[in-house]
Amino acid sequence: SLSNFTYKELEDGKTSNSVSMPQFELQGLSWDNLVFDQQLKAERVTLYRPVINYSVANNKRFKSGDVFQTLAGIGNFMQLDNLNINNGQVNLFFKNNTELRLENASMSVLGKRLVGSRRVTNIQRSVNELFFKQGFLKMGGITTSLTDVNFTGGASNQLHAGNVEVKNKNELNINATGVVIQSMIIDDDIQHTLISGIRWNKADIRLSVFPDQNKKNTAGFTLKKIEGGNTTILAADRGK
Repeated sequence: SLSNFTYKELEDGKTSNSVSMPQFELQGLSWDNLVFDQQLKAERVTLYRPVINYSVANNKRFKSGDVFQTLAGIGNFMQLDNLNINNGQVNLFFKNNTELRLENASMSVLGKRLVGSRRVTNIQRSVNELFFKQGFLKMGGITTSLTDVNFTGGASNQLHAGNVEVKNKNELNINATGVVIQSMIIDDDIQHTLISGIRWNKADIRLSVFPDQNKKNTAGFTLKKIEGGNTTILAADRGK
């Protein structure tokens, strides 16, 4: 067990990814990789209250913006076979100023399985467990907040959230409780989020029927395979 540790990954002399924490535990540390290759490689690592800054734009291995894949990549950049995070702050930075921040996050990542994965389903299973108290996704003018989120790996690969709220200024406001999500893909090139396989117990949806069609390069999202119960929808024409 070690205290007050900081790990940084550099690209062109600038920090691209970093991890800092007041305490962590290592098992099976490779000193050769650490000293000669400046790479943290261990069989199992547990990070306590870490702050992780991870740049997805600099990750050349993956092209997709699948959230599970992105989280699993945290273990890959540190070359860890088994990474455990306890009550941490995880900040994911995409292109075009898109950000995903997870607060009070705990997760388990199998980095070794991730490195050998070639299919998205296997990459998703690299994330064994995930829980965070609060999460924020910012993409253009859209802000999404997720509360009390829990994910356990397996065949279903479902993400459960106590509450999900999506806002886009005066054009959109979605507030849903008891939410289950199968897949969430962030395309930061065109600032678009695809949520597929979503259901909720209750939701209030307010939107403008005819948003401004003259806007260009605005962020947006698509919902597919929707199953919602006890849903209220309020739609109004712009300016009315």
